[in-house]
This record gives sequence, structure tokens and C-alpha cells, in this order.
Amino acid sequence: FDPCLLQLPPRENIIVGGYLQSYKYFDDVHHRIKKQLVFQDNVSFQASVLLNNLLDGHSHPRNATALVGVHVRRGDMLWRKNTARGYTTASRSYLFKAFQWFVDALPDKALLFVMVCEDAVWCEKYVGESSSVKMAPPASAKVHLALLASCDHMIMSTGTFGWWGAWLAGGKVVYYKNYPVKNSEIDKGFNKNDFFLPTWVGL
Repeated sequence: FDPCLLQLPPRENIIVGGYLQSYKYFDDVHHRIKKQLVFQDNVSFQASVLLNNLLDGHSHPRNATALVGVHVRRGDMLWRKNTARGYTTASRSYLFKAFQWFVDALPDKALLFVMVCEDAVWCEKYVGESSSVKMAPPASAKVHLALLASCDHMIMSTGTFGWWGAWLAGGKVVYYKNYPVKNSEIDKGFNKNDFFLPTWVGL
């Protein structure tokens, strides 16, 4: 985060490079941003259909249930060139620790964890489904993002897709704190205090 970027002259065209991955650039107007960042009607409809189908098999009514979105990114994060730079993926133990965190944090709510995973085989093998953990069926990225945004809370793995899902959902957020690898190339240009909101919990 560079505060100088918030002081740029408004009547000039300026090219700014870099990732600019920090909530601090728009934190003071986040309510306005959320009102403007809305999904197209057809995307919202598809996400609501997915969510309702997942809720159909749940034993508790919606108003007694806390929906916790879970984003699991693996894919390109496992490529050798990316792991060499310091990219990491969330472990199975982290996910179960995050599940338990929400069980402890919301004792009066029935929980339904809604998993969006680009590696369904890994998720099915190492996490699996249960009465409280459901895998979202295949869909486009925008529908999956809308699904995560429809949840009450969020468990992040790594990457900006999960970040936006968490930010749009609001509520309680748990993130994977072992990203990136300490002292790696990515870590040297990464500031956790700029990337993760102070109310989010690292596990």
C-alpha cells in the first residue's frame, strides 16, 4: 500500500503499475464499492439455484443456519515455478482447523460449509462431504464467486479469488496465514497488514 496513490491529481491521466492488492485503497468508500460491485441478474440467479440445492439436504432452516463459504485454490499454485517463488496452498489440517474455529465461534448456529474448489478430486479425497460440508457443483468462475459472496462468512485458502469472495461476503473471515513462504521472492513484496483486513483471523 502506497498512501501517495491516494493523493494523485484528479484531472490528469496517470498510469500506475503493480498489483495494488490492498483493501486500504478503497476502505473509506467500501460501502459504495459494495453497492456498485453487483453480479448480473443471470449470475445471481444461477448462484441462488446452487445455494438452494445445497440447502435442500440440510436439516436446519436457512434462518437458523450460518453459511460459511470455503474457497480452495490449488492448480497453478502447485506449479514448480510458482512454488519456487513462494506460493503455497492451504493444507487439509488448516481447513479442518478453520471448520472447528467456526464451530467454536458460532455455537448457537447450525453451520453449513459450502466448498468451492478448483481441484474437486483433492477436495473429495482429503475433505469430503458430510451433513455440514457440501461441495459446490461445477459452474463458471463468476457464478462460484457469487455463491461465495452469498455466504455469511468465509474461509480463504490463497489467491485473490478467495479474497474477493471473503470481502464481498463480509462476516467472519479466516485466512491461511502460511502464505507466502517466509523470505521467498513473493514474501519480500508482500505485506500481510495491507492484504488482510485487521478483523480477519489467520490460522
